Amino acid sequence: MNVKTRYAYVDWVIPQTDVQVRMGLQPFALPGFVANSPILGTPADGAGITVSAQFTENVGASLFWMRATNQEDKTNNYEHDIVDIVGLTVPVTFDGVKVTPWAMGAFVGKDSLDTTNGDQNRIASGLLPAWSVAGNVAPLTGSDDDNGNVWWVGFTGELTMFDPIRFAWDAGYGSADMGSVGGYDPERSGWYVAALAQYKMDFVTPGLMVFYASGDDDNPFDGSEQIPTIDASWNAGSFGWDGSVYGASTICALGDTIAGLWGVQLRFDDISYMEDLKHKLRFAYYTGTNDSELVKKYGATVGLNAAPGKTGQGLYLTDKDHAFEVNFDTDYNIYDNLILTVELGYINLDIDSDVWNKSSLEENGYKAAAILTYNF
Repeated sequence: MNVKTRYAYVDWVIPQTDVQVRMGLQPFALPGFVANSPILGTPADGAGITVSAQFTENVGASLFWMRATNQEDKTNNYEHDIVDIVGLTVPVTFDGVKVTPWAMGAFVGKDSLDTTNGDQNRIASGLLPAWSVAGNVAPLTGSDDDNGNVWWVGFTGELTMFDPIRFAWDAGYGSADMGSVGGYDPERSGWYVAALAQYKMDFVTPGLMVFYASGDDDNPFDGSEQIPTIDASWNAGSFGWDGSVYGASTICALGDTIAGLWGVQLRFDDISYMEDLKHKLRFAYYTGTNDSELVKKYGATVGLNAAPGKTGQGLYLTDKDHAFEVNFDTDYNIYDNLILTVELGYINLDIDSDVWNKSSLEENGYKAAAILTYNF
């Protein structure tokens, strides 16, 4: 049994200013108005500093620094074994309008991505290509650069001025350059967009969500075309994605990021015909944006010898692979601070056997969970 402190921080205000500072173990996340963040959005826990200020009634800013991991390998005497992340968000709020441009950068030591460690492996799987040309390229101890450089920019927001109609969007681009390893350059860069429209009614809020994220082309030697991630938490569904009330990242069937995928979801939220009882019903269709020719031409040579390829952050789907998901979730407020949640899910996964050279594939997945949450 391993018990450790999750949060331990101090909040204070710089004297004679309105600038707020938080120092210590704390949660970090990028903004996401559609379904949390497919880049950094668990929220991730780490040691760091957050400085926030409100410049005007409508414009504020938050600057953060986080040490995501420090391997501290005394056996190998690693010199470059840390991952530092710096981010800036600028929330702008007017009546009925919220927009938040943001930017983030990471400095990744070449000795920090140890795939035998859970945290480091999770980070490695989001910064490196989902495949490797010459075996596993992580850890990057053989890189010709001491530190890799990663950066992202994004723009999120929502419109509620047309109430009861709500529009929300998220968009981002990122690039990771981890240096050359054995003559191979495992770069990774890509983008994503997501949009959501909802109409709030008395007993239900119907909505439609669509998203698209860039995927790999058919050439593994020019790097990856997927957007890099640090600690993703795309929570559009409670089975396929990271939206479960409990243990989300450990049970999501498709993954916790939308890198290399596109999809559409029809949702009915806040279904309620009885006090203290609410339901969510969601139908979704997904398919990959990764070129199937990559798998056909190179197969196990690029490390994708499963069907579909399993990466550290989910399933690797090509443009010939598809998935259909249904979620029906219920929340019942037994008391003010005690909630019973029941989650039911079904996924049908349609994997192209010609692409993956497989004759027998598991296509159906089911989930049933009951969770009691006590807040105090």
